[in-house]
Parts: sequence; structure tokens; C-alpha cells
Amino acid sequence: MKTELQKIKWRGYAKTQREKNKDCPLYKKKRAEIEKKYRDTHPFVRLIKLYKKISVRKEKEIDTIKPLDLWHLAHKQKLICPLTGMRLTSKNISLDHKIPLSKGGTNSKENLQLVTKWANIAKNDLTDAEFIAACKVVAQFHI
Repeated sequence: MKTELQKIKWRGYAKTQREKNKDCPLYKKKRAEIEKKYRDTHPFVRLIKLYKKISVRKEKEIDTIKPLDLWHLAHKQKLICPLTGMRLTSKNISLDHKIPLSKGGTNSKENLQLVTKWANIAKNDLTDAEFIAACKVVAQFHI
């Protein structure tokens, strides 16, 4: 059992060792692997990429969305797709317009939702109501 003084000394030693390790190539490589793994698996990182696509396409548009708005949207939806009920991950997350841009929709945060990639592709340029009605028709004939 370590005393308080031993714990303080150990913390100081561990801190100096970490500082020394920062210059070590193996430490840098391991740290880069950990950061890359985190970058690839976290859904919010994909949200930032989606945000960049929107901001590049619609620079002149008045309704702009910020990364924090996307985070609030993800928090509000609890990372669940409203169209399929599936859990959203970094591999299947996609940003969708409730009212498509082709039908007069905007990039405002009220018009955006997070859905799975395949649901977004299937929805294409339909509104949510039209898409759900189409799914019901398809399900009716395949039951």
C-alpha cells in the first residue's frame, strides 16, 4: 500500500516519463494509431465531414448550419435514424433534408435530420411523408 507521499512522487515520475516519451518514435506511432482509430469510429467526426460538404456547396446561402447544430441534432435524435429506427454509427450516418432542396427545402437545422446512408439513398428526392407512403405500398405487396 502506497503512502500519499509515494503516490505524489509516482505521479511526478510518471509525468516526466510521459514528457520524455513524446519524442520517442514508437510513442508517436502508437499515439497516431490510437487517434486514427478514434477518428474513424466516432460518429461526430463523420458529422463534421458532412458539415464541410454542406458549407462548401452552399456558401452563399443565408441559412447556415454549424457543427454544434449537428451535434445538437445528433443528441436530440439519440443517434437513432427516424426513418428506420436503426442505430447511427460512423459507417452508416448520413445527413438528409426533410423537404428536399429540389422541392424548395433549405439547409436550416429544422429541415435536417440524421438517417442511415441506405435510407437516404432510397428516399432520394421524396419528402418524409411521401417516402413512408411508398414504403407502406411496397410492404403491402410483399407480405
